Amino acid sequence: MTAQEIIYAGAGRPTVRGPDGEPLAIEPRGQCAFCGANAVLRVSDCLSSNFVVCKRLRLGVTGLCLACGFCLRDLRLRCAPWIATPTTVRFCVDRWGILDFLLSPPPPPFVAGVPWFGVQKGGLGNLEFCRVWHPDREAQAMSPAKVDDAGNVLRAPQVMPKLQSKHTAIFANVANEVGRYPLAIDDGQPTVVDVELWRSLAGRVTEALRWIPVPCLEEWTPPVYSFKWREGVMRWKSLTAPMEPYRQAAWWKFLLAIVPRPERPTQLEKLNAG
Repeated sequence: MTAQEIIYAGAGRPTVRGPDGEPLAIEPRGQCAFCGANAVLRVSDCLSSNFVVCKRLRLGVTGLCLACGFCLRDLRLRCAPWIATPTTVRFCVDRWGILDFLLSPPPPPFVAGVPWFGVQKGGLGNLEFCRVWHPDREAQAMSPAKVDDAGNVLRAPQVMPKLQSKHTAIFANVANEVGRYPLAIDDGQPTVVDVELWRSLAGRVTEALRWIPVPCLEEWTPPVYSFKWREGVMRWKSLTAPMEPYRQAAWWKFLLAIVPRPERPTQLEKLNAG
Protein backbone atom coordinates (compact mmCIF):
# COMPACT_ATOMS: atom_id res chain seq x y z
CA MET A 1 0.00 0.00 0.00
CA THR A 2 1.14 3.53 -0.71
CA ALA A 3 1.11 6.12 2.06
CA GLN A 4 -2.04 7.66 0.62
CA GLU A 5 -3.78 4.27 0.42
CA ILE A 6 -2.96 3.66 4.10
CA ILE A 7 -4.45 7.03 5.04
CA TYR A 8 -7.58 6.43 2.97
CA ALA A 9 -8.04 2.91 4.35
CA GLY A 10 -7.51 4.14 7.92
CA ALA A 11 -10.17 6.77 7.38
CA GLY A 12 -12.66 4.08 6.41
CA ARG A 13 -12.59 4.82 2.66
CA PRO A 14 -15.18 7.61 2.85
CA THR A 15 -16.75 9.26 -0.16
CA VAL A 16 -14.53 12.00 -1.55
CA ARG A 17 -16.49 15.24 -1.57
CA GLY A 18 -16.06 18.70 -3.03
CA PRO A 19 -16.07 22.07 -1.22
CA ASP A 20 -19.88 22.06 -1.21
CA GLY A 21 -20.01 18.68 0.51
CA GLU A 22 -21.41 16.89 -2.53
CA PRO A 23 -19.77 13.64 -3.75
CA LEU A 24 -17.31 14.16 -6.58
CA ALA A 25 -18.08 12.53 -9.91
CA ILE A 26 -16.36 9.15 -10.39
CA GLU A 27 -15.46 7.73 -13.77
CA PRO A 28 -12.34 6.14 -15.35
CA ARG A 29 -9.69 8.78 -16.03
CA GLY A 30 -6.51 6.83 -16.78
CA GLN A 31 -3.62 7.05 -14.31
CA CYS A 32 -3.43 9.05 -11.09
CA ALA A 33 -1.36 12.22 -11.48
CA PHE A 34 0.45 11.48 -8.22
CA CYS A 35 0.84 7.73 -7.71
CA GLY A 36 0.02 6.22 -11.11
CA ALA A 37 -2.88 4.08 -9.83
CA ASN A 38 -6.23 3.91 -11.62
CA ALA A 39 -7.73 7.40 -11.60
CA VAL A 40 -11.44 8.09 -11.16
CA LEU A 41 -11.47 11.75 -10.05
CA ARG A 42 -10.57 14.97 -11.84
CA VAL A 43 -7.56 16.93 -10.58
CA SER A 44 -9.51 20.15 -11.13
CA ASP A 45 -12.23 18.92 -8.74
CA CYS A 46 -9.73 18.31 -5.96
CA LEU A 47 -7.24 21.13 -6.40
CA SER A 48 -7.15 24.78 -7.28
CA SER A 49 -4.55 25.67 -9.88
CA ASN A 50 -3.20 28.18 -7.34
CA PHE A 51 -1.78 25.44 -5.14
CA VAL A 52 1.96 24.86 -5.40
CA VAL A 53 1.18 21.16 -5.17
CA CYS A 54 -0.02 21.34 -8.78
CA LYS A 55 3.56 21.81 -9.90
CA ARG A 56 4.32 18.29 -8.67
CA LEU A 57 1.64 16.62 -10.76
CA ARG A 58 2.62 14.40 -13.66
CA LEU A 59 2.71 16.57 -16.73
CA GLY A 60 -0.45 16.26 -18.81
CA VAL A 61 -2.21 13.87 -16.38
CA THR A 62 -5.61 15.10 -15.21
CA GLY A 63 -6.94 12.21 -13.09
CA LEU A 64 -6.60 11.19 -9.44
CA CYS A 65 -7.21 7.93 -7.61
CA LEU A 66 -9.60 7.92 -4.66
CA ALA A 67 -6.80 7.72 -2.08
CA CYS A 68 -4.89 10.72 -3.44
CA GLY A 69 -8.13 12.62 -3.98
CA PHE A 70 -9.11 12.05 -0.35
CA CYS A 71 -5.68 13.16 0.90
CA LEU A 72 -6.07 16.39 -1.04
CA ARG A 73 -9.71 17.08 -0.25
CA ASP A 74 -9.94 16.23 3.44
CA LEU A 75 -9.65 19.41 5.48
CA ARG A 76 -8.88 17.72 8.77
CA LEU A 77 -5.64 16.29 7.39
CA ARG A 78 -4.57 19.90 6.83
CA CYS A 79 -5.53 21.15 10.30
CA ALA A 80 -3.88 18.90 12.87
CA PRO A 81 -1.00 16.42 13.22
CA TRP A 82 -2.07 12.89 12.32
CA ILE A 83 -0.78 9.33 12.26
CA ALA A 84 -2.51 6.81 10.01
CA THR A 85 -2.46 3.02 9.96
CA PRO A 86 -4.46 0.73 7.66
CA THR A 87 -7.20 0.61 10.31
CA THR A 88 -7.36 4.10 11.82
CA VAL A 89 -6.28 7.73 11.64
CA ARG A 90 -5.43 9.44 14.92
CA PHE A 91 -5.26 13.21 15.33
CA CYS A 92 -3.48 15.32 17.93
CA VAL A 93 -5.57 18.33 18.90
CA ASP A 94 -3.36 19.50 21.80
CA ARG A 95 -0.81 22.13 20.75
CA TRP A 96 1.61 21.01 23.47
CA GLY A 97 0.89 17.32 23.04
CA ILE A 98 2.41 17.10 19.55
CA LEU A 99 5.84 15.97 20.79
CA ASP A 100 4.49 13.04 22.81
CA PHE A 101 2.17 12.19 19.93
CA LEU A 102 5.08 11.93 17.48
CA LEU A 103 7.32 10.05 19.91
CA SER A 104 4.70 7.33 20.47
CA PRO A 105 4.08 5.94 16.97
CA PRO A 106 2.09 2.74 16.37
CA PRO A 107 3.56 -0.49 14.99
CA PRO A 108 4.44 -0.20 11.29
CA PRO A 109 3.33 0.27 8.65
CA PHE A 110 2.06 3.74 9.42
CA VAL A 111 2.12 7.24 7.94
CA ALA A 112 2.66 10.47 9.88
CA GLY A 113 2.19 14.11 8.99
CA VAL A 114 2.12 17.55 10.59
CA PRO A 115 0.41 20.33 8.63
CA TRP A 116 2.43 22.86 10.62
CA PHE A 117 1.27 25.86 8.61
CA GLY A 118 -2.33 24.87 9.29
CA VAL A 119 -1.62 24.44 13.01
CA GLN A 120 0.02 27.87 13.21
CA LYS A 121 -2.89 29.47 11.34
CA GLY A 122 -5.39 28.17 13.88
CA GLY A 123 -6.09 24.66 12.62
CA LEU A 124 -6.11 23.10 16.09
CA GLY A 125 -8.32 25.78 17.58
CA ASN A 126 -10.76 25.52 14.70
CA LEU A 127 -10.71 21.75 14.27
CA GLU A 128 -14.17 21.46 15.80
CA PHE A 129 -15.57 23.67 13.02
CA CYS A 130 -14.17 21.63 10.17
CA ARG A 131 -16.06 19.23 8.00
CA VAL A 132 -14.92 15.82 9.20
CA TRP A 133 -15.27 12.24 8.03
CA HIS A 134 -16.44 9.35 10.19
CA PRO A 135 -14.90 5.90 9.63
CA ASP A 136 -18.12 4.19 10.71
CA ARG A 137 -20.25 5.70 7.96
CA GLU A 138 -19.76 6.96 4.46
CA ALA A 139 -21.52 10.29 4.78
CA GLN A 140 -19.56 13.29 5.97
CA ALA A 141 -20.85 15.40 8.80
CA MET A 142 -19.93 18.51 10.68
CA SER A 143 -18.95 18.38 14.33
CA PRO A 144 -21.90 18.83 16.72
CA ALA A 145 -22.90 22.24 17.97
CA LYS A 146 -21.77 23.29 21.44
CA VAL A 147 -24.60 23.24 23.97
CA ASP A 148 -24.89 24.12 27.66
CA ASP A 149 -26.26 21.88 30.42
CA ALA A 150 -29.80 22.95 29.58
CA GLY A 151 -29.39 21.95 25.94
CA ASN A 152 -29.24 25.50 24.60
CA VAL A 153 -27.07 25.88 21.52
CA LEU A 154 -24.07 28.06 22.35
CA ARG A 155 -22.47 27.86 18.94
CA ALA A 156 -23.69 26.29 15.75
CA PRO A 157 -21.38 24.01 13.76
CA GLN A 158 -19.56 25.68 10.91
CA VAL A 159 -17.40 24.72 7.97
CA MET A 160 -14.14 26.53 7.22
CA PRO A 161 -13.15 25.28 3.77
CA LYS A 162 -10.75 28.18 3.24
CA LEU A 163 -8.67 27.62 6.38
CA GLN A 164 -5.09 28.53 5.52
CA SER A 165 -3.10 25.33 5.50
CA LYS A 166 -0.68 23.17 3.55
CA HIS A 167 -1.29 19.91 1.74
CA THR A 168 0.71 17.36 3.70
CA ALA A 169 -0.81 13.89 3.32
CA ILE A 170 -0.15 13.76 -0.41
CA PHE A 171 3.61 14.06 0.23
CA ALA A 172 3.82 11.57 3.11
CA ASN A 173 5.84 8.34 2.99
CA VAL A 174 5.26 4.96 4.64
CA ALA A 175 7.10 4.27 7.89
CA ASN A 176 8.43 0.73 8.29
CA GLU A 177 10.07 1.05 11.71
CA VAL A 178 9.16 2.74 14.98
CA GLY A 179 12.54 4.11 16.05
CA ARG A 180 13.21 6.12 12.87
CA TYR A 181 10.44 7.14 10.54
CA PRO A 182 9.61 9.75 7.86
CA LEU A 183 7.43 12.64 8.98
CA ALA A 184 5.70 14.87 6.42
CA ILE A 185 5.77 18.51 7.54
CA ASP A 186 3.70 20.78 5.31
CA ASP A 187 4.63 20.24 1.66
CA GLY A 188 8.40 19.96 2.11
CA GLN A 189 10.69 16.96 2.02
CA PRO A 190 9.84 14.41 4.75
CA THR A 191 11.84 14.77 7.96
CA VAL A 192 13.26 11.68 9.63
CA VAL A 193 12.18 11.41 13.26
CA ASP A 194 14.78 9.65 15.38
CA VAL A 195 12.56 8.89 18.37
CA GLU A 196 15.27 8.40 21.00
CA LEU A 197 17.33 11.36 19.78
CA TRP A 198 14.31 13.67 19.74
CA ARG A 199 13.27 12.47 23.20
CA SER A 200 16.75 13.16 24.57
CA LEU A 201 17.01 16.57 22.93
CA ALA A 202 13.52 17.51 24.10
CA GLY A 203 14.62 17.01 27.70
CA ARG A 204 17.65 19.25 27.16
CA VAL A 205 15.56 21.87 25.37
CA THR A 206 13.07 21.87 28.25
CA GLU A 207 15.82 22.59 30.76
CA ALA A 208 17.42 25.23 28.54
CA LEU A 209 14.11 27.05 28.02
CA ARG A 210 13.85 27.65 31.74
CA TRP A 211 16.84 29.95 31.47
CA ILE A 212 17.00 30.96 27.80
CA PRO A 213 14.26 32.47 25.58
CA VAL A 214 13.13 30.49 22.53
CA PRO A 215 14.44 32.94 19.88
CA CYS A 216 17.96 32.57 21.27
CA LEU A 217 17.87 28.80 20.72
CA GLU A 218 16.35 29.28 17.27
CA GLU A 219 19.09 31.65 16.14
CA TRP A 220 21.76 30.17 18.43
CA THR A 221 22.72 33.45 20.02
CA PRO A 222 23.09 34.02 23.79
CA PRO A 223 20.44 36.25 25.36
CA VAL A 224 21.23 39.90 25.92
CA TYR A 225 22.26 40.40 29.51
CA SER A 226 19.34 41.50 31.65
CA PHE A 227 18.01 40.77 35.11
CA LYS A 228 15.47 38.32 33.67
CA TRP A 229 17.92 36.32 31.58
CA ARG A 230 21.22 36.79 33.39
CA GLU A 231 21.41 33.13 34.45
CA GLY A 232 20.87 32.15 30.84
CA VAL A 233 23.80 34.32 29.80
CA MET A 234 26.07 32.71 32.39
CA ARG A 235 24.91 29.15 31.66
CA TRP A 236 24.69 29.44 27.87
CA LYS A 237 27.61 27.15 27.05
CA SER A 238 26.77 24.43 29.55
CA LEU A 239 23.10 24.36 28.54
CA THR A 240 23.61 24.43 24.78
CA ALA A 241 26.76 22.32 24.30
CA PRO A 242 24.85 18.97 24.12
CA MET A 243 22.52 20.43 21.46
CA GLU A 244 25.22 22.11 19.38
CA PRO A 245 25.66 19.23 16.87
CA TYR A 246 21.96 19.40 15.90
CA ARG A 247 21.28 23.13 15.62
CA GLN A 248 21.77 23.10 11.85
CA ALA A 249 19.39 20.19 11.31
CA ALA A 250 16.38 20.94 9.11
CA TRP A 251 14.07 19.83 11.92
CA TRP A 252 15.70 21.83 14.76
CA LYS A 253 13.31 24.80 14.81
CA PHE A 254 10.32 22.50 14.44
CA LEU A 255 11.46 20.50 17.48
CA LEU A 256 11.91 23.72 19.45
CA ALA A 257 8.38 24.76 18.50
CA ILE A 258 6.70 21.59 19.79
CA VAL A 259 8.59 21.12 23.08
CA PRO A 260 6.18 22.10 25.89
CA ARG A 261 7.20 25.33 27.58
CA PRO A 262 8.54 24.83 31.13
CA GLU A 263 7.95 27.07 34.11
CA ARG A 264 10.54 29.72 34.78
CA PRO A 265 12.93 28.90 37.65
CA THR A 266 12.05 30.02 41.17
CA GLN A 267 14.09 32.66 42.97
CA LEU A 268 15.73 29.93 45.05
CA GLU A 269 16.70 28.03 41.92
CA LYS A 270 18.17 31.23 40.50
CA LEU A 271 20.21 31.79 43.65
CA ASN A 272 21.44 28.20 43.62
CA ALA A 273 22.32 28.51 39.95
CA GLY A 274 24.35 31.60 40.63
